[in-house]
Formats: sequence, C-alpha cells, structure tokens
Amino acid sequence: NGNSACMRYVARVNGIVAGYLVLPASIQGFEIRAYAAIAENQSESHEIAQSLLRHVLTIVKPGEVARVRLNCPARQASLREIAATFGYVASTSKSNDLQKIVAKDRLTERNWASGHDLLKIVGKVGLPDTPPAYRHVDQQIPVTRPDGQRVLVPLFKLESLLAPMLLCLPGREGVMVPIRKQFEEHLLADSPQDTFLPRGKAQLAPLRHYLSDKKTLKNFTRGDLMFFYEPLREKGAGAVIAVGRVLRAYLRDESAMGVGDLAPSVLDSSQLSSIGVSKTKTITVFDNVLRLPKPVPLHLLKDIGCGEAHQLITSQRLSAKQVQ
Repeated sequence: NGNSACMRYVARVNGIVAGYLVLPASIQGFEIRAYAAIAENQSESHEIAQSLLRHVLTIVKPGEVARVRLNCPARQASLREIAATFGYVASTSKSNDLQKIVAKDRLTERNWASGHDLLKIVGKVGLPDTPPAYRHVDQQIPVTRPDGQRVLVPLFKLESLLAPMLLCLPGREGVMVPIRKQFEEHLLADSPQDTFLPRGKAQLAPLRHYLSDKKTLKNFTRGDLMFFYEPLREKGAGAVIAVGRVLRAYLRDESAMGVGDLAPSVLDSSQLSSIGVSKTKTITVFDNVLRLPKPVPLHLLKDIGCGEAHQLITSQRLSAKQVQ
C-alpha cells in the first residue's frame, strides 16, 4: 500500500512465470492484504495456487489470529477454487476480493476465554462465552457474525472457515498415529521458519493423506482430532508433536493407487510395503495441522494410558479424557 515493505513471490514452470503473490513483509495490525494471480492455462494451475496460498498462511505465527484480504483478478477460476479449500469466502464489499480469518491455535476449556476475545477483536466473530459440550462434528454452534447477526454454523464448517483452528471441545474423541521423523518433516510441514527449498505436494495441499495398514480403518472417524506421535528411533522426539482433523478414511488396493492417493502423502509406491504387508491400505485424509508448541512426552502418554510400546506402533483410539 506504499507504507510498508512487501515480499513478492513468483512461481515458474519450466522457466515461464505461472503465478505471483505479493504479501506485506509484516502484519500491520491484524490484517494481511495480499494480491495473487496464476496462469489459468497451466496444467499445474492447482498446485501453483496451493503453493502461493500456503505462503499466505506462513506469515501468521502460531497462536495468532489475523484477517486476510486476498485480491485476485477476474476470471481466476482455479485460484478461487483452491482458495475455497483453504477457507476463503467472497468479500461483501469488493468483487475481486476473497477474505478469510486465519486462527493458528487450538481452543480448549483452558484457553477458551482468551481465544474467544481474540477472535472477537480481530475477526469480529463471536463464539459462545463458554465451550459447548461436543456431541458430533456437525452440531450447530451459535456464532455472531461481523454484521452483528447471530447464526448457527456447523462445527465442521466453522473449523474450515477459521482453518487451521481446532475446537477441542470437551467430549471430543480422537486417534493417535505413529509417524517417523523422516516423514513428518514433509507431511506435517508447518515449520515456523519458511524455506526457499522445493516443497513436495503434501506440503502444499490443505488436505493431506496418512497411509496405514487396512486393519486401522476402524480407528478413524470423521471429525476426530488426529494426534501424531514421533517415535524415538531415527533421532525422533518420542512425543506427540502435532494435531490435525480427520476428514475421511477409505481403503485402496496398492495396484489401484493413483497420483491423487499418493501425492498428498509422503510415500511413493516403492515405500508402501514399509507400512504393512497387506496389499490394501487405509488412506486417511486430514487437514488443519497444528504443531504443538510443547510436544507431549512419552512419560505423560503412559500416565494417561496410551503410551505403551505395543500401542505406539499403530493407530489407537483416544477417549475424550485422553484427548483433553
């Protein structure tokens, strides 16, 4: 806007400019004003859009809330389509603008009051004064919109609009899964430090895939909080390092797996045997990944009944009490 320094990102495909993004170097107040466009005729237009929109999220630090106003020229169908998967909605004031509230935090009973106040100040969004009990992922949550109107919004949709926020309501269950250090750095990404190195497709996509043995399918339910445990081997943390949200899980035979199954994961076809001898795998689609500022160590997992060696080598259900 002439008053602040900007960062300019250019996406190139085979040396040809295929997209650009302009971002402020730092957030002024709570609002991020971004400008983006992509070459719609590129076959990789969706990946280009994901890459640029992922950069927008990196400017918001963990625990913070910000408003994003994204200006994109007319006839940017692919960019708008991908932006919707990141939680953007059309602006009510400017036809070329998309808007989104980015909330990089987990709302629990303990921090509900402070999170509630921050959302109200930054996003003009009013949540209930106290956290409602969790019944199911599509339960209606009373929300006060910026225009003052009180509406009911399904929990699942609310998390998508505020992504990557997670509403860790009392009564919500979950699942814990193991993930090796060599894979988590690429699958979970979301590092506080940005990088100019090439990113895999799993790091760019808002929806990512976790592959496991076919017997684990029963452990995944839509709306579960999904906790990632990094084993000690290979210099791992020996702790739960991140949490996300389960969207869906399905079975797929190895011979039928295509790019759409493997690209959002960190595995290729030659590595599938490392997650079980069965030729059929469980693919779990998840989003809203948040790294925990304080990983949950092994001794605490043992204290709450989910840290024994035989439990940590596969996915396991977590009770609502264990989730909290």
